[in-house]
Amino acid sequence: MSDVEAVVKTTPAIRSDRSAPGQSSRILSVDFMRGLVMVIMALDHSRDFLTNIPFEPEDITHTFPALFFTRWITHFCAPMFFFVAGTGAYLLRRKTGSVGTASRFLWTRGLWLVLLEFTIIEYAWTFIPWQMGGIIWSIGCCMILLAVLIRLPDKVLLTFGLILILFHNFFDSVSPAQFGKFAGLWIILHRKGVIPHTHFFVLFPWIPLLGVMAIGYVFG
Repeated sequence: MSDVEAVVKTTPAIRSDRSAPGQSSRILSVDFMRGLVMVIMALDHSRDFLTNIPFEPEDITHTFPALFFTRWITHFCAPMFFFVAGTGAYLLRRKTGSVGTASRFLWTRGLWLVLLEFTIIEYAWTFIPWQMGGIIWSIGCCMILLAVLIRLPDKVLLTFGLILILFHNFFDSVSPAQFGKFAGLWIILHRKGVIPHTHFFVLFPWIPLLGVMAIGYVFG
């Protein structure tokens, strides 16, 4: 199972309450966006596995436009996965009429995603489980956090999401070492890298992606 397939299969089903009998109840625009992001992500993965270019595609001193584009455009994929996951959670709440149901779905599905990341998905990529916090891990953890946050008023949640998105770059100069024994927590929250004294590599820190998921929820 690839990262993209896991995201699509474990994101809440998004349905419209106003569909006519005999018609599909899915929101086609959301499904279209999911499919588009999957295609873009596949472009990035294909380049990574089918080429042996000895430099990063974003390296301006060595790259060329077509190669640069195959990597640049994929930076939109992760935020869109988080956004749609948040939107799906809200539509589940609307469909069931229960914040508690949506919250329970988020934390149980989040735990399931974390388990998948640390076992099946990582083993499929590297044959070494429990060593990386990739996008599935990050989506799962943010779902667990959102399960608590959705109990806040929507305006508060919107403000929280905007703050994470708009102001996280102000803390780029803060290094994990400044937190001493809590350096690993800062890496998980903000700074991509290896958690000290472990081999665990955080590829997708939670901030600002938690903010994107919160915005997606309010957008729903």
